[in-house]
Amino acid sequence: MLGAGRVGGSAKLNSTAMKPVSKSDVWKAIWLAENKPMDKVVDFLRSLLPQYSPSSSKGRIKVAVVVGHNSKATGAYAPHPVGKSEFEFNSLVAKEMVALASYDDEIQVKVFYRKPISSYSLQIDEVYGQG
Repeated sequence: MLGAGRVGGSAKLNSTAMKPVSKSDVWKAIWLAENKPMDKVVDFLRSLLPQYSPSSSKGRIKVAVVVGHNSKATGAYAPHPVGKSEFEFNSLVAKEMVALASYDDEIQVKVFYRKPISSYSLQIDEVYGQG
């Protein structure tokens, strides 16, 4: 899942948290990246972020991406035209988010991968512990 908040309902979004990014937002970002100049992609991604006060500084907007699934439990496989498992696809999206954020010094993207340990809850707790 992309966005803020904890999957499974154990943590709540607060008024300063970012709303989850929808699948249509992800597809729009991919389409823009393939068809439009990079500044249009950055503008769209910036529109998904919460608004902050004008005090600008390098890396002030922090985005955490937890890649869905893991290297052992890769999720469903999407045939043509995707041709990838959910883990592979999610990893590519995360890599593209880092690349796109490199065009804007204010945005810092950190990618987290779930380790294939005994349970989903432990995987999520381990990832959140890295933050």
